[in-house]
Amino acid sequence: MTGRLGFMCRGPLVLAAAVVGLAGRGLPAAGEGFTYHIPFEKPMSWSGVMLPWGGDGYLDWVIADGGKEGKALRITSALRKRAVTSEIRSLMFNHEPETSARIQLDIKPVAHPTGSLFMIRWFDGYVTTEAFEKSADDALAPFPSPIYQCSTQPEDQGWHHMDFRTPRLKHTILTIAFMISQPPDPSKGEQDQFIDYLLDNLRVETVPLSEYMDPGFDWHGKGGGKMNDWRWTTGGAHVDWCDFMDEVEAPWGDDRTIPYGLTSFRDTGSRLLHMKHNYAHDTVNTRVGGASVIALVRRDPADAPASWGIRQTVSYAAFGLGPEEDAHLEVTIKYAFQQEGEEKRARLQVGCDPEGGTLTENALWSEENPDVNWKDGQWRTARLEFDRPKGAAALTVFFRCRDGVVGKDGRARATVGVGRAIADWIIVKATKK
Repeated sequence: MTGRLGFMCRGPLVLAAAVVGLAGRGLPAAGEGFTYHIPFEKPMSWSGVMLPWGGDGYLDWVIADGGKEGKALRITSALRKRAVTSEIRSLMFNHEPETSARIQLDIKPVAHPTGSLFMIRWFDGYVTTEAFEKSADDALAPFPSPIYQCSTQPEDQGWHHMDFRTPRLKHTILTIAFMISQPPDPSKGEQDQFIDYLLDNLRVETVPLSEYMDPGFDWHGKGGGKMNDWRWTTGGAHVDWCDFMDEVEAPWGDDRTIPYGLTSFRDTGSRLLHMKHNYAHDTVNTRVGGASVIALVRRDPADAPASWGIRQTVSYAAFGLGPEEDAHLEVTIKYAFQQEGEEKRARLQVGCDPEGGTLTENALWSEENPDVNWKDGQWRTARLEFDRPKGAAALTVFFRCRDGVVGKDGRARATVGVGRAIADWIIVKATKK
């Protein structure tokens, strides 16, 4: 089986040939599989973001009119007219180990200035967005070849369909990276062209996890698991929980909103900047008595509200349920929050999408209480309950931390100077009806 594109891009185009090993499982049989579908109709929850050329090099990634039914994701430097841009964003998807996945995407190259590059790559396992920049082309252990790569404007600027199948995947996470860059055109004194792409209908067809992985955050007993320890490498490939960070305007109070964005997550390779956030996969966390935990660590957020956390998508079969079996489910979390300073106003939540989606906008959430004032090391629990939807094959469990307030002047700001949102475990219980 090989990767396929519905068109040829002028200039270098690289496709990775993918053969499913005979000892592994390929794509799922009828009734066995699960498809993640992101139609780009709602605000996104990304897994990572990096700016290889520095902090001013970001693009706009907005939900926009795609010229056909529904919306699309527009990636462009035209809105802010930035002459030099380079950004990488990633998405993570859970799947059963030793199975393959199929990735489909509609792509429309609206404008591709001279020297620009649009590329899509993938990795078998949990890997940071920075690793796609720093380690993907390592001579000893390179990442798989790009599944889409375009370096000049295609003759056909309409919608095209990408269709690619991976080989057998060893780990429980498939990471996909979208890599876009536009250097200045040396032949022009003033930049007057800007990269502009539309993406729609991302589908990732998988076999869902048959086991709920690592509910107690033991990280397979591997120490040194902080994301900052292997930010440029593949040292975290064994991790079963996907990262997410929201880019959304959320309700605040009765008549206001708060903008959660990616400002404090845009890494540039600078250690000082990438210390602003850390997914700490601690096998021993001495701040909470030596428990193995996930800790969402944030520091010096520069008045940028944030909504971020981890998620895992797993089949209902993992909880003893048949394909059409009705059940009532309870999701319970044990968590704590630690912060330097007096005002401890972060909101911690457990969430669940009963149909296995990855966007937090579609999930159910425990109460978000902006008046909670945490005491360091104080464990709390929260619970969600719901009935399994008809036809649902998988569910997604979330742990989220939200930080930020809207002041009397209407301006949003962060409240956390140095804060740690910590979860000890997330339990899922299914009761057959």
